[in-house]
Amino acid sequence: MATREALLAGAAPVAQNPPEDRILRIPETERLTSMTRMQLWRLEQEGHFPQRFKINPAAGPKGAVGHSYAEVMAWLRERRASRNAEAA
Repeated sequence: MATREALLAGAAPVAQNPPEDRILRIPETERLTSMTRMQLWRLEQEGHFPQRFKINPAAGPKGAVGHSYAEVMAWLRERRASRNAEAA
């Protein structure tokens, strides 16, 4: 169930315990990482962020894409760990 604040803010409701194999669409990936679509794309091109994949490959070049929730969360954990290692 979505919280009142999330609905009022216009944000898409997020499950309390999302499954590890969930697909994140680009707007949700932007919210989780606090990065823009272009920043994510550049990091993907440089090999520093998980690659997006086509949700429906038959849809052609303009089809929907998404990221793996597990891969994005692993990337975020790595970023936090590198921050902690630099501080030590």
